[in-house]
Amino acid sequence: MSGVIASNLIVNPGFEEWGPDGPYCWILPGSGEATKDTEIKYSGENSLKIHHDDINAFTRVYSGTTGGKDPIKVEKNTDYILSFMVRGDQIVKRDSKSVGARIFLQGRTSGSSDWESIVYYPAQGLDGTFDWEKVEFTFNTGEFNEMRIILQFNRCTGTVWFDDGEMLRHAQAGPLVESQVDGSMVPINKASMPTVVV
Repeated sequence: MSGVIASNLIVNPGFEEWGPDGPYCWILPGSGEATKDTEIKYSGENSLKIHHDDINAFTRVYSGTTGGKDPIKVEKNTDYILSFMVRGDQIVKRDSKSVGARIFLQGRTSGSSDWESIVYYPAQGLDGTFDWEKVEFTFNTGEFNEMRIILQFNRCTGTVWFDDGEMLRHAQAGPLVESQVDGSMVPINKASMPTVVV
């Protein structure tokens, strides 16, 4: 892909690593709708499957770990591309205001416990039956330097699968390294620059 730096920032993006509580570095709801699927997957050995029989069901799968730990570290005011491979089977929304399947992105600044909405994509959600397709969008981080992804399957019946997530940074700003000042990810020429307060 041109115009991006091919270093995926998502941990366990293809849901390959699982423990007793679900995929490593992802938070599953306790209701049991989200599971590992070893039969239907885009690549690798597994995908994430969410199934609803109840049209009022509301499922969210979060990146990171409990308590907002392990967020995705990004640079402020920078463009990134987020994508997942998604597949759907007989997804029927409750009504025109229902979501179906979509990707929800939130951001915050380091030290804050409050997440703020950045993007819902696609805004109207996905429904129906469709083979694997790449759901992709570009976003700017603004004043946030931490992100989390929420995979939503809300107020609908049917099944959705997610696999092979990627969060890639646009190439124009150059490669990122860990800052010696605060541990955040910054362009290589800023890695040792202290924060100056005038």
